[in-house]
Amino acid sequence: MTVYHYFNEQHGLDALQNVRLKAGRLFDLNDPADCRPRLKNGPQGNKVNPANYFKFFYQEVGVLCFCEGIEDPVVWTHYADSHKGLAIGFEITAGLFQVLYGNKPPAVDYVEADALRKDGKVTNEFIRKVIPEGFRQKAESWSYEREQRIFVDLGRLTMIGPHYFASINTPHMRIIRVVLGCRSKLTPSDISRASKKFRRNVEDRSWIFRARMKAKSFNLEIFNSSTKTVLDSSYIQNLSG
Repeated sequence: MTVYHYFNEQHGLDALQNVRLKAGRLFDLNDPADCRPRLKNGPQGNKVNPANYFKFFYQEVGVLCFCEGIEDPVVWTHYADSHKGLAIGFEITAGLFQVLYGNKPPAVDYVEADALRKDGKVTNEFIRKVIPEGFRQKAESWSYEREQRIFVDLGRLTMIGPHYFASINTPHMRIIRVVLGCRSKLTPSDISRASKKFRRNVEDRSWIFRARMKAKSFNLEIFNSSTKTVLDSSYIQNLSG
């Protein structure tokens, strides 16, 4: 599946130059209600604190967030420094969770979940139940993002200062394109030079696009000046003939 991560200029260049992506912490996402599931069917007379019950996830699990779309100007405004940044497109073949949108916060069944723990300790079965039920739901108003997520083991990532970074050119995650914002001052040459660690042919600009305004639509057009192609969500149309 093709998905995109949006950056301001500095963080986008860092991602390309170091082939890495910063993982978010589940307790420190944009929305304070995100990744804060409730517990239902808890033991009577013994109220379980969800923050304590899910502490393992807040300490040991990170998240990489992506958007399905590349043409929505609202996403560019919110996540790419008001169109001055860039987006990296990935082809991801495993591990994605589609975010679900609604009006009720997620709730994990305590009885079902606790039965999967062993002597009160976390098991793989427990993790496989809690993540999809508790950590991929957001309010309906976030639905414009069309978000997909990958959950990662922080212990396997590279820690730099207080932040954790994941490699972004792996067998299951491949960089396939870069799209510059319509207000970006970066050039395709800048992107080629920044990407030397994973692209040997610095003269090839066919994978570097730029967003531009459409005359009759609020959606953006994603254009490659080298190949004269326009990219949309389902196909590439060759404009040269």
